[in-house]
Amino acid sequence: NPKKNKVGCDNKNDGITNMRVIQRIFRWKEKYPAFAWCLELGDDWYLPAKNELNFLTKNDILSAVNKTLISHNAVPFPDKGDSGIWYWSSSEDDSEKDCAYYIGISGVYWNDDNLYSDTGYKSTENRVRAISVF
Repeated sequence: NPKKNKVGCDNKNDGITNMRVIQRIFRWKEKYPAFAWCLELGDDWYLPAKNELNFLTKNDILSAVNKTLISHNAVPFPDKGDSGIWYWSSSEDDSEKDCAYYIGISGVYWNDDNLYSDTGYKSTENRVRAISVF
């Protein structure tokens, strides 16, 4: 079992703040490729915090978000009925489990597989969704 490390991404409302924490870590792009991938999309893109991602996937918001994504030829979030699809947030779980929150279309969860490890982003089961404020 690899050692789990908290890195200080404890902001649950602002993924940009969490991105800045990660960017201060030596060789962060290699260690945390989920964050690096988001930034490759542009300087304004980042891995959303738990509450940002949770807000985007709420019933009344999801439809509007998907319409906007489709109008920009982007991939929409799955429908509410599509279970088993999860997205990593940039927020670390504040329990003793030392892990990151991930968001399902129906709620917020944590995962024992740590997003923040020296071996980088490990999950092949959960997805990453970059966001940008515009």
